Amino acid sequence: MKEAVVYYSWTGNTQAGAEKAAELLGVPLIKICEKKERKGLTGFIKSGFQAVNHIESELKPECISQANEFDKLVLMFPIWAGNLIPPIHSFLDQSDFNGKKIILITDQADPKHEKSSEIHNEARKLIEARGGRVVGEFSLTGANPGKFNGEFIAKEIEEIIGKIKEL
Repeated sequence: MKEAVVYYSWTGNTQAGAEKAAELLGVPLIKICEKKERKGLTGFIKSGFQAVNHIESELKPECISQANEFDKLVLMFPIWAGNLIPPIHSFLDQSDFNGKKIILITDQADPKHEKSSEIHNEARKLIEARGGRVVGEFSLTGANPGKFNGEFIAKEIEEIIGKIKEL
């Protein structure tokens, strides 16, 4: 079974965890790339607005085609404003998950992970509608907006990597 870690990260927090997961699993790392990069305060405000209003973003097609080559994906992404983020919503809508196993790993500033189950359920519905199956879900504690917490996320990955390998 061909496996990869696929991730979206704007500030580098999720990227740090994704890099650690790919390293420990010994699998390729695929970054989900938007056509237009988010920058600064305007990007922050726009990101929250898009997340709350479920607005998708345009992705570079090569990111989707690379992920489609694998049978099992560890999909990592942050939660913004308690919602599924635009690039992941787009990725889930545009990818071919037929017969694929997916492990969801989200990170968010809220240490209680209050919205994680809701976001995982939304992602699961989109994945299942496209023929995939979610086989595992994990919630990590990220950073407050504008702060870097990547090292902590990488340590959390080290703590759950055994469970990920079993799936």
